[in-house]
Amino acid sequence: MSFEMLPDYIEKVEALLAEETPLDSIITELEDALLPEHVANLLEAFPIKPRLLIWQSFNTEFQQNIFLEMKNESRQMLLNALSDEDSLPLFDKLDANSLLELTEDLSDRFIEYAISKMSAKQREHFKKAQDYSDQEVGHWQSFDERKIPQKLKVSSAKRVATKGTANLTDVIYVVDNESKLLGEIGFNRLFTLEDTTPLNDVILLEVQALEASMGIDEAADEVIFSGKSALPIIDEDGRLTGRLDLHSAYKHKEELKDNQLMQSGGLSDEEDLFASVWLSSKNRAIWLGINLVTAFLASWFIGLFEATLQQVVALAVLMPVVASMGEFLVAKHLLLLFVV
Repeated sequence: MSFEMLPDYIEKVEALLAEETPLDSIITELEDALLPEHVANLLEAFPIKPRLLIWQSFNTEFQQNIFLEMKNESRQMLLNALSDEDSLPLFDKLDANSLLELTEDLSDRFIEYAISKMSAKQREHFKKAQDYSDQEVGHWQSFDERKIPQKLKVSSAKRVATKGTANLTDVIYVVDNESKLLGEIGFNRLFTLEDTTPLNDVILLEVQALEASMGIDEAADEVIFSGKSALPIIDEDGRLTGRLDLHSAYKHKEELKDNQLMQSGGLSDEEDLFASVWLSSKNRAIWLGINLVTAFLASWFIGLFEATLQQVVALAVLMPVVASMGEFLVAKHLLLLFVV
């Protein structure tokens, strides 16, 4: 519902800005009615100056949530416009997974600052994920899995299960003293067992797991078709390092699909509507070049029939049609070559 209302909210904000009216009332409404990802889209509908004015009206916590949902170019434009005093607080409460999503486009000073604000556990998670490339599932794993040593009893597993689990968590993983994955037990079964039952007697030993070095595309497909809410991730020695859940898997596949669709048109899904002319031209350089080449080829083709055109002047009316068709056909074949 909030997404459908986005155009109306954009119009309301535009009206208030035009009237130079304080934004306090609409800001409160936006925070209550819209998700951070929708507010990020709303901000990107405005040039940088009014965008900053709207941005600075939100409270710090909501700014942090919006910042994570912004496109890379929009995020960079914002950081360039803000002072360190205003921008550094955006990195105060990032966990390892959130920072990993941002590192590609952040300067080192922001990354170092964010790491300095993390807990020791989150810094360890961030370092572990950095051991893998962004094409490997280990780089994108979450570290919210529930695990328990094999030597304990069912009562201990129940305590772990009731301590508050992350979304899409329905199993506890059982590991040995070296954190090697031995098996799993589902919550539904766990709470039907006697507290004194040894875990070794009831765990499911055959567990579908992902190797941390596996490609993220393949790993996402495995999670989606596994019939489970998440799959555990193990390193080369079989140690449990994290997991990939359905939300993350679908999010990756959707981003991949959107990116491929945008690239087919010479666009970028991370491009900001109000990015500089230089940056926009740079992003479209290949396609602008192809368009220029096809225009020259169409002109050359028409030139082959110069004598005919001089004799039958009426054919000149068809020249724009021929040029357009020529550009389209050449561009189509060039695109097919790139795809193949």
